[in-house]
Amino acid sequence: MKIKVVDKKENRRLTLYLPTSIVKLKLTWKIISKKSKEAYKYYPLVKECYGILKRYIKENGHFIFVEVSSNSGDRVIIKV
Repeated sequence: MKIKVVDKKENRRLTLYLPTSIVKLKLTWKIISKKSKEAYKYYPLVKECYGILKRYIKENGHFIFVEVSSNSGDRVIIKV
């Protein structure tokens, strides 16, 4: 997963590369559940969705999951 943030006003760019598997790690969910006790109940669903996502990527290749632009020219792109 690649997360790219572009701030036109400050002329800054930030690109983060994270493994897609981070969404299914139990450690990730333990950290999330510290903030929200109900979050852990979604873990089985997320694991299933992760499997579907991996199969989709294998068959069709990577794709842009989210692309957001503001009026001031700032952009956020999440590519899976």
